[in-house]
Formats: sequence, C-alpha cells, structure tokens
Amino acid sequence: MNSLVIQNIGAQGFFFTLAAARIGRTGRTMEYAGAGHPPAMIVQPGADPRLLPSRSTILGTLPNAVDADAALNIEIEPGDRVVLYTDGLTDLFDSHGEMLEVEGLQNIVRETSLLPFREMKQGILNRVTAWRDGPPVDDVSLVLVDVR
Repeated sequence: MNSLVIQNIGAQGFFFTLAAARIGRTGRTMEYAGAGHPPAMIVQPGADPRLLPSRSTILGTLPNAVDADAALNIEIEPGDRVVLYTDGLTDLFDSHGEMLEVEGLQNIVRETSLLPFREMKQGILNRVTAWRDGPPVDDVSLVLVDVR
C-alpha cells in the first residue's frame, strides 16, 4: 500500500496509518502489523492490556516506511480480547488540558475488560466520553475481538 500511494498520489500530502490483524485458523495465533497506528491491545479480563506496537511508520510519505519485519506473531488464548482503535480515542483532552494518551486508554480497557464482552465496547466509549472535555474532535474507530 505504501508504494502504491507514493507512486499514484505522490507528494500531495496524503499519508495514513494502518493496523491489520489476522487470526490463524486454530484461533490460537494472531499476526499483527501496524504502521504509525496506536498500539493494539490484548487483554484478559481484569489484567493489564498487552500493547502491540507498530513496527512501521506512517504510510504514503517515505519509500522505506515499512519495516522489513513489520508483523508481530502473537500467541492468543481463550478469554483474550483484542482491541484495535484509532487515535481519536487517545489524542483528546480533559477539562484540565491533560491528554488521555495510550496509557489512559489502557487503564480504561483494563477496567472495562471485566464487563461481559458485549458491553465492553460501549463501556470504553462511555468512559472516554466522560473523561473528554467537549465533543470529539477526531474520528473514532474501535474494534473488539473475543477469542474463544
């Protein structure tokens, strides 16, 4: 994708981040690749979420943005919850001007991981909304996967 964008769009100021996950057929392994994207998280209910960092930088600007070893191969277990999200959930401020950042969202994910899976997504969104000062200023995407 990086080469495609650079070759076809060029230096018109278009760049983007990316996160992709593929769970193996057995449901016990996951391949994850991120490019300039906030780290994905894997959490067991009540535990501290494990962060999966991007190994590549933003796409669409530099020909060598993609790391030669871009993908992480992770063992996953029944009960794990995979959390993918955009920076619209981390790059926001409270009424004191403090940014939530990944660490703040990580705390929210840990707290909400105790909820039944079907309630966790809304729990995350509700807690972020309660923390944030004012309306959202960026797009928000949130995907959760329950490993069984």
